Amino acid sequence: RPADLPLDTLPPPPPSVPHRIEDRFALAAETEEMVVISQPGSNRMLVKAATLTRLVEHLTNEKFPDPDYVLTFLLTYRSFTRPIDLLELLIQRFDMATPLTYSDDDFRRFNKEKQTVIRLRVFNVLKTWVDKHSYDFIDADDDLITKLHDFLDTTMPKSGMARAAQQIRALLEKRYQGRDEIEKMMHEAPPRVEIPPGLDPSIEPFTRLSACELARQITLIEHTMYCSIRPWECLNQAWTEKGENNIRKLISHFNDTSQWVCMRILGAESLRERKSVLTHFIHIAAELRKLNNFNAVMELVAGMQFSPIFRLKHTWNALSSKTRSTYESLCALVDRSKNYKNHRAVMRTIHPPCIPYLGITLTDLTFIEDGNSNMTADGLINFDKRNKISREIRTIQQFQNTPYCLTELPVVRDWLYHVFSQPYDENDAYAISQRLEPKHASV
Repeated sequence: RPADLPLDTLPPPPPSVPHRIEDRFALAAETEEMVVISQPGSNRMLVKAATLTRLVEHLTNEKFPDPDYVLTFLLTYRSFTRPIDLLELLIQRFDMATPLTYSDDDFRRFNKEKQTVIRLRVFNVLKTWVDKHSYDFIDADDDLITKLHDFLDTTMPKSGMARAAQQIRALLEKRYQGRDEIEKMMHEAPPRVEIPPGLDPSIEPFTRLSACELARQITLIEHTMYCSIRPWECLNQAWTEKGENNIRKLISHFNDTSQWVCMRILGAESLRERKSVLTHFIHIAAELRKLNNFNAVMELVAGMQFSPIFRLKHTWNALSSKTRSTYESLCALVDRSKNYKNHRAVMRTIHPPCIPYLGITLTDLTFIEDGNSNMTADGLINFDKRNKISREIRTIQQFQNTPYCLTELPVVRDWLYHVFSQPYDENDAYAISQRLEPKHASV
C-alpha cells in the first residue's frame, strides 16, 4: 500500500451474527449492465455506457485502477448527476457491507483484498475531487459540505482512516482560503514593458502605446477570463442558457472587443487618421498572433470586417502593401471555411501559452452534443459521449495551466475595460460610415 494513503488500523472483524445490510454495488454488479471494450495491450477497459451505480463502481474498482477514467468522470459527471448524489454514492461505496455468510477468516481476506482497497480508491477519488475541482465544494450548498464533513469527521476515522480524512480536510481548507490555483512558475523574467513615460490615464493611450504592448495587455485580460472557464460550463451547452457562465462572459467580451475596433476606426474623422488607426489594429492583431492569442486575433479581424468598416474603400486602399499583406494573412488564419481548416492546422503545432479561438471549441462541443444522445436506447448513461466531451475540456485545461510571462499595466488594463464596455449600435455605426465615406464619393 502506498505510504501516502494511510490506514491507521484495520477495522475489527464483524460480529458473529451476520448483519443484514444490502450492498448496492454488489447488487448492481449482478443486475445492472455496463458496456465496456478492452484496450489492446493493456488491462484497461474503456467504459462505453452504464448505470450511475456501475460508473461509480468502476471509479473505485479494486482490481484495475484507471486514473484516466477518474479524470473523465470528474470532468463530466455533472451532465448526468449532482455533486451531492455523487458524494452519497462514494460514501455508500466506502461503507460497503460484508457478505452475510463470511467467517472471520473470510472477512479478513475480504477486508485485505477488497474492502480496504476500495476504501483507498474512494479516498483517492475524493482527494482528487477536492484538489482539482474545488469549486464544486466552494460554491456548494450547505447540504454537500455538511455531508462531506460528517463523512470526514465520523465515517473515515471509525474505519481506521483518520489521517487520510485529515489530508482531505487540509486540502479543503486550503481551497477555502483562496489558494485553489496550481502555482504557475515563471522560468524567465517577463519582457520589458513598452510604455511611454508619464502615461496619463485621462488621455486615450491607444495611439501612444505600441501594438506589441497593447497586444500583451489584451492577452493578459483574456487569459484571466479563459482560465475562469469551469468544466461543468462546457456540458449540455450550458453557455446557451441564461445565468452566470464564464463562457458566456468570454463570448460577450469577444463581441465587445470587435465592436470597440469598429467604433474606434469610425471615430477617426479624416482619411489619414482612419488609415493610421486601421493600420495600428492590424499590427496589434499581428502581435496577438505572435503571442498565440488566436481568440483576440479573431476579435480584431471580426471588428475590421464589420460592414461599416468593410465598406470604407478609400481607407482600405490607403493601406501600404505590406500592411495589406499582413491583414490578408491574418484573415487566412481565421478563415471559417472547411471548418476552420487553416486554424486547426496551426493549432496542431502550437505550444502553450496560448488562447485558442473559443468559437472552435464551442463548435466541437455542440457537434458532440447534437450527434450523441445522453442515454443509450437501453437507458444507460452514454459515457462514450462523456469521453469525447472530456477531450475538449482537457484541451481547454492544457492552455489554462500555462501562464503568460508578461507584466500587467493597471492603467492600460483599466482603460481597456472602459473601452470594451462602451455601447454599440449597428445602425448608428453604419450611418457614421456613410457620412465618412458616402457611396460613390471620391477622396
